[in-house]
Amino acid sequence: MAWNSKFAEIKKLAKTPGNQEALRILAKQLVVVRKQKTRSYTAQSKITGISGQQKAMGANYQLANSMQSATSTMQSMNKIMNPQAVAQNMRNFEKAAAQLNMTDEIGGTHLPPAVPPARHHPPHCLLAPCLPWEYLQI
Repeated sequence: MAWNSKFAEIKKLAKTPGNQEALRILAKQLVVVRKQKTRSYTAQSKITGISGQQKAMGANYQLANSMQSATSTMQSMNKIMNPQAVAQNMRNFEKAAAQLNMTDEIGGTHLPPAVPPARHHPPHCLLAPCLPWEYLQI
Protein backbone atom coordinates (compact mmCIF):
# COMPACT_ATOMS: atom_id res chain seq x y z
CA MET A 1 0.00 0.00 0.00
CA ALA A 2 2.96 2.31 0.46
CA TRP A 3 3.50 2.14 -3.29
CA ASN A 4 -0.04 3.41 -4.02
CA SER A 5 0.24 6.29 -1.54
CA LYS A 6 3.64 7.33 -2.94
CA PHE A 7 2.25 7.19 -6.47
CA ALA A 8 -0.73 9.37 -5.47
CA GLU A 9 1.59 11.94 -3.84
CA ILE A 10 3.76 12.07 -6.97
CA LYS A 11 0.71 12.72 -9.12
CA LYS A 12 -0.45 15.51 -6.85
CA LEU A 13 2.98 17.19 -6.78
CA ALA A 14 3.38 16.87 -10.56
CA LYS A 15 0.25 19.01 -11.05
CA THR A 16 1.56 21.86 -8.93
CA PRO A 17 4.54 23.79 -10.30
CA GLY A 18 7.63 24.51 -8.16
CA ASN A 19 7.84 21.21 -6.31
CA GLN A 20 10.47 19.61 -8.50
CA GLU A 21 12.81 18.73 -5.61
CA ALA A 22 10.01 17.06 -3.61
CA LEU A 23 8.85 15.30 -6.76
CA ARG A 24 12.37 13.93 -7.35
CA ILE A 25 12.64 12.67 -3.73
CA LEU A 26 9.24 10.95 -3.92
CA ALA A 27 10.14 9.37 -7.26
CA LYS A 28 13.33 7.96 -5.72
CA GLN A 29 11.34 6.62 -2.77
CA LEU A 30 8.87 5.05 -5.22
CA VAL A 31 11.73 3.28 -6.99
CA VAL A 32 13.04 2.04 -3.62
CA VAL A 33 9.58 0.78 -2.62
CA ARG A 34 9.23 -1.08 -5.94
CA LYS A 35 12.63 -2.72 -5.44
CA GLN A 36 11.68 -3.73 -1.89
CA LYS A 37 8.43 -5.20 -3.17
CA THR A 38 10.32 -7.19 -5.82
CA ARG A 39 12.80 -8.43 -3.22
CA SER A 40 9.94 -9.38 -0.93
CA TYR A 41 8.27 -11.45 -3.68
CA THR A 42 11.59 -13.07 -4.54
CA ALA A 43 12.25 -13.98 -0.90
CA GLN A 44 8.71 -15.31 -0.50
CA SER A 45 9.05 -17.55 -3.56
CA LYS A 46 12.43 -18.82 -2.32
CA ILE A 47 10.91 -19.61 1.08
CA THR A 48 8.03 -21.43 -0.62
CA GLY A 49 10.53 -23.44 -2.68
CA ILE A 50 12.54 -24.32 0.40
CA SER A 51 9.34 -25.40 2.14
CA GLY A 52 8.53 -27.71 -0.77
CA GLN A 53 12.02 -29.17 -0.67
CA GLN A 54 11.72 -29.72 3.07
CA LYS A 55 8.43 -31.59 2.61
CA ALA A 56 10.00 -33.74 -0.11
CA MET A 57 12.97 -34.51 2.15
CA GLY A 58 10.59 -35.51 4.94
CA ALA A 59 8.70 -37.82 2.58
CA ASN A 60 11.98 -39.36 1.40
CA TYR A 61 13.04 -39.89 5.01
CA GLN A 62 9.78 -41.68 5.80
CA LEU A 63 10.13 -43.77 2.65
CA ALA A 64 13.67 -44.72 3.64
CA ASN A 65 12.45 -45.79 7.10
CA SER A 66 9.71 -47.89 5.52
CA MET A 67 12.19 -49.51 3.16
CA GLN A 68 14.52 -50.24 6.08
CA SER A 69 11.68 -51.91 7.96
CA ALA A 70 10.65 -53.95 4.92
CA THR A 71 14.25 -55.00 4.31
CA SER A 72 14.75 -56.17 7.88
CA THR A 73 11.46 -58.08 7.74
CA MET A 74 12.49 -59.77 4.51
CA GLN A 75 15.89 -60.66 5.96
CA SER A 76 14.29 -62.27 9.00
CA MET A 77 11.87 -64.20 6.77
CA ASN A 78 14.79 -65.39 4.63
CA LYS A 79 16.46 -66.71 7.79
CA ILE A 80 13.27 -68.53 8.81
CA MET A 81 12.39 -69.84 5.34
CA ASN A 82 15.30 -70.77 3.13
CA PRO A 83 14.29 -69.41 -0.30
CA GLN A 84 16.50 -71.89 -2.17
CA ALA A 85 14.91 -74.83 -0.35
CA VAL A 86 11.41 -73.49 -1.03
CA ALA A 87 12.24 -73.08 -4.72
CA GLN A 88 13.61 -76.65 -4.84
CA ASN A 89 10.45 -77.96 -3.17
CA MET A 90 8.32 -76.10 -5.73
CA ARG A 91 10.32 -77.62 -8.61
CA ASN A 92 9.95 -81.11 -7.11
CA PHE A 93 6.22 -80.57 -6.68
CA GLU A 94 5.85 -79.45 -10.29
CA LYS A 95 7.71 -82.56 -11.48
CA ALA A 96 5.56 -84.83 -9.33
CA ALA A 97 2.36 -83.15 -10.49
CA ALA A 98 3.42 -83.50 -14.12
CA GLN A 99 4.22 -87.21 -13.62
CA LEU A 100 0.87 -87.74 -11.89
CA ASN A 101 -0.97 -86.08 -14.76
CA MET A 102 0.88 -88.27 -17.28
CA THR A 103 0.10 -91.42 -15.28
CA ASP A 104 -3.54 -90.44 -15.00
CA GLU A 105 -3.79 -89.76 -18.73
CA ILE A 106 -2.11 -93.04 -19.67
CA GLY A 107 -3.71 -95.39 -17.18
CA GLY A 108 -6.96 -93.68 -16.34
CA THR A 109 -9.00 -95.35 -19.09
CA HIS A 110 -7.26 -98.76 -19.15
CA LEU A 111 -7.20 -99.73 -15.49
CA PRO A 112 -10.31 -101.06 -13.75
CA PRO A 113 -11.54 -98.97 -10.80
CA ALA A 114 -10.17 -100.01 -7.39
CA VAL A 115 -13.59 -99.72 -5.73
CA PRO A 116 -16.58 -101.36 -7.44
CA PRO A 117 -19.55 -99.12 -8.12
CA ALA A 118 -22.15 -98.95 -5.37
CA ARG A 119 -25.20 -101.19 -5.68
CA HIS A 120 -28.71 -100.32 -4.76
CA HIS A 121 -29.92 -101.89 -1.50
CA PRO A 122 -33.38 -101.80 -0.05
CA PRO A 123 -33.79 -98.97 2.45
CA HIS A 124 -34.87 -101.34 5.27
CA CYS A 125 -31.57 -103.24 5.16
CA LEU A 126 -29.17 -102.26 7.95
CA LEU A 127 -26.24 -104.13 6.45
CA ALA A 128 -26.65 -102.56 3.04
CA PRO A 129 -23.62 -100.29 3.27
CA CYS A 130 -21.40 -103.21 4.27
CA LEU A 131 -22.44 -106.24 2.24
CA PRO A 132 -23.35 -106.72 -1.38
CA TRP A 133 -27.03 -107.36 -2.15
CA GLU A 134 -26.40 -110.94 -3.20
CA TYR A 135 -25.22 -111.86 0.30
CA LEU A 136 -28.23 -110.30 1.96
CA GLN A 137 -30.81 -112.39 0.10
CA ILE A 138 -31.98 -115.50 1.94
